Amino acid sequence: MKLDTAAMTVDLKSLSMGMNSACVAFPLESVDWHLEGILPAAGEGVLDIQIDLGERNIVCTGSLEADFVIECARCLEPARFPVTAEISRVYSSDYRILEETDAVPIIVEDGGLVILDALREAIDLSVPSKPLCSPDCPGISYN
Repeated sequence: MKLDTAAMTVDLKSLSMGMNSACVAFPLESVDWHLEGILPAAGEGVLDIQIDLGERNIVCTGSLEADFVIECARCLEPARFPVTAEISRVYSSDYRILEETDAVPIIVEDGGLVILDALREAIDLSVPSKPLCSPDCPGISYN
């Protein structure tokens, strides 16, 4: 399986029918995440992905392990948080499946299946409700 980690697209021509899998380490800063208020931390992320290619459906599952940075809820300084997120997305070209399930249309750019939205969703769901830079953060100091 060929995966463009900068664009987070899977080359459909590199897949065989049935189950395909890959585990890829990639620089987090190479991806244009477009996550509001969330930035990638310096370093690498690891994407473990399985893609089940069918005639009209593509089932994408796996996990993402990476570190991101968000504003601390108390002091507003950067707070690093780890993401270990499960990815699950069904892509389909069958309008009946699209109407009856939470499947999304297959979007292909330059011969690649775009999986970036599934990763963004997994990251968004992993953000702590009150991110802290440290457990004992005293909050904003007015010295």
